[in-house]
Amino acid sequence: MVTEVRLLWLIDEGLLPQKEVAGWRAATGEVLPKLRPRKIVSFTDFYECEFGIPALDFLLGFLREQSSMALIPPVADRDSKT
Repeated sequence: MVTEVRLLWLIDEGLLPQKEVAGWRAATGEVLPKLRPRKIVSFTDFYECEFGIPALDFLLGFLREQSSMALIPPVADRDSKT
């Protein structure tokens, strides 16, 4: 089971973003992590091997917030054109 202390160690090693930035939480006390809406479950091994979270969805959401909706079509619209 992963504790918040273990996740803080990953932050110190530069392998995991700060809790305030990424919004992560430790699944302490859960035998199986509970999947919550708009959240993902990941494993510490993933970060220790220096993999990262795919940024495409984050970047598209960020760009939508920062620019006109007309400039960036929703993901569903882009997918239906292919």
